[in-house]
Amino acid sequence: MNGFETLTYEKKDTIASVTLNRPHALNVYNIQMRNDLYEVLGAVRDDDEVRVVIFKGAGDKAFCAGADLSEFLTAPSPTVARQVRFDRDVWGLFLS
Repeated sequence: MNGFETLTYEKKDTIASVTLNRPHALNVYNIQMRNDLYEVLGAVRDDDEVRVVIFKGAGDKAFCAGADLSEFLTAPSPTVARQVRFDRDVWGLFLS
């Protein structure tokens, strides 16, 4: 499973590695990264072989500098509400 814009994914035996891959922007969490995480976390959850997931940040300055406020603060209110619900779903996948 590859082809993500903001992540890299590798699996070796029972270990999956997900790397946030926006080092030029300190790996900030943007809408595309949220979408990519949703897809990869769902696939990892459904893969019975995976026992461990390691999260890393590309580059040597930051794992993740937080949310990309330039994207999240410019969206209209109904869009923001949808994004918040979707973010809740993404974080729910972390827990599953």
